Amino acid sequence: MLMLPTFLLFTLLVLGVKRLQRRGRRSPINENILRVPGYTLQRAQISSVFDIVENLLGVLLFPFLGYAAYKSVSPNIYLVTIVFSLMTGWFFYRAVRTFGIAMRLHQALDAETTAGQELNLLMRDGAWVFHDIPYQYGNIDHEIVSTGGVFAVETKGISKPTNNKNTSSENATVRIEREVLMLPHARSNKPITQAKRNARWLRNEIQRRFVLDVPVRAVVALPGWMIKGGFDGDCWVINPKRGNSLRGAVTKQLIGEEDAQMISAWGEDLARSVAPKSKEFDPRSEFG
Repeated sequence: MLMLPTFLLFTLLVLGVKRLQRRGRRSPINENILRVPGYTLQRAQISSVFDIVENLLGVLLFPFLGYAAYKSVSPNIYLVTIVFSLMTGWFFYRAVRTFGIAMRLHQALDAETTAGQELNLLMRDGAWVFHDIPYQYGNIDHEIVSTGGVFAVETKGISKPTNNKNTSSENATVRIEREVLMLPHARSNKPITQAKRNARWLRNEIQRRFVLDVPVRAVVALPGWMIKGGFDGDCWVINPKRGNSLRGAVTKQLIGEEDAQMISAWGEDLARSVAPKSKEFDPRSEFG
């Protein structure tokens, strides 16, 4: 009897979907959609929200289950208390841990969205800009194709410290020394290493597919930070605001216009991989 309302709601949901699929209409979108900045992070963030809800339900449910078990079969109260307290604590720990992950994803998503929107302004200078390119080692946050070459951009959303001993500008400045990010509160070479790996893959794929040797530049984007020494090494480190840091580079004439168009068409194929959600409600005969 307790499951009857849930069963009825599920049945109504299935019937509603069937009715939508028989309504005699279909989605006007006939091809996949380009990936937006931070698309992978968006999906991870949605998944983390469901995980939080699931764990919070466990926190709320297990005390009642423990009480029901004790009242129904009258087992040892201490055993029931210990077992169900451990289960409740486990779900609570998972909820707190997942909440921390969701907050980090939120910051990373803000950074990728910001960088993507700023880099999109380079299209006014003739560049093609694509986002969240999936490949075997993960994804390339942003790919820029132009006559000035190809740029593999890795975005990092790094929090600024609130150290009262430093000035506000010191807390917002990152120095680049020997391809290491020297932050006010830490140092790391991982973003540069990741950007160079992405650029190397792009370069190798372009050579393999088009037999072209074009310049592919690794770039790390740090939205909101002031950069010192960002153009000293093989990997550039930039603040992507307004695309100004790359505007001079993308307008150079290092590769031919036709070659740039071929590479951009391939980049578009990689980025155009999101199936329209509205197609799920198309009539069955029109799937595919």
